[in-house]
Amino acid sequence: MAQTAKVTRAAADKAIPPTASAPIVYEEPPEEVLRDFMFIQYAALEAGGGFPATVTATGKSGVLRSKLYSVAKDNCRLSPAGQPGMFECSVNLMGTLWWDGQREPTKPLSDAKRILVIKDPGGKWIDCSYNSEKNKACRWR
Repeated sequence: MAQTAKVTRAAADKAIPPTASAPIVYEEPPEEVLRDFMFIQYAALEAGGGFPATVTATGKSGVLRSKLYSVAKDNCRLSPAGQPGMFECSVNLMGTLWWDGQREPTKPLSDAKRILVIKDPGGKWIDCSYNSEKNKACRWR
């Protein structure tokens, strides 16, 4: 009887063709979405009074101020550690950074940042790097 079950199962496996599923293609976030998220983050830092910092080599403590001028998308890739559809994007920023109480530099410098973004079921892009605790779509662990 055990042999009959094996034959039946083998015959059934051959009779059902494997289903070929098309790979899911996720839309990459546009540059303006990334730009908006970075400007929101920098505005929030300024609204909070700057960024407290200590220079470890000298021990100097103070508050860093910043101003963002431009954001350009470098590249995006699906995040290997995130949930399906989450992108890890690299952006190039042009901005200034100075100690509170000192004069703001006149020449912006470049900086590179990474940002995680995902589209919610309603089609809205969500910032999962800087405000991820506010949205369930960003929780993947």
